[in-house]
Amino acid sequence: MKETDRVRNFTDLMTSNKRLCDLVNNNRHFQKIESSLHQALPVYLVAHTGLLAYENGILVIRVDNSNWAGKIRFHLPQIISELRKTHYFKGLIHIKVKVSPRHVAEVKTGKVKRRALPDSAKKSLLDTAESIQDPSLKEALSRLARH
Repeated sequence: MKETDRVRNFTDLMTSNKRLCDLVNNNRHFQKIESSLHQALPVYLVAHTGLLAYENGILVIRVDNSNWAGKIRFHLPQIISELRKTHYFKGLIHIKVKVSPRHVAEVKTGKVKRRALPDSAKKSLLDTAESIQDPSLKEALSRLARH
């Protein structure tokens, strides 16, 4: 399939499906707002933050953990000042910071899928267990290597 055919198919899909078109447009708008937010943040905070919502002058920012929440709260006056200079945040009243890890583990109903240890990690655990004198620690490392 040629690139022009792909673009034409996408354009046809977008014009024929208003709901999909609205979703794509909302996503683009969300990305632009998040980009404006990231430009106003200190560089070291960008990788640990994300936009959750912006409505009625209230900006809700997601951070990876409470450590990053404390760091971003320290900078809030400067961040608010910088954001109010941008087109998207002229009406910014307040920023809320929510702790929400970026990657949430998926848990299936009643069962948790375990990942197997790489062979190199198993060998390392067994080698370490052999060199340890404490029997309970030795057994714990051996048990861990079997998983």
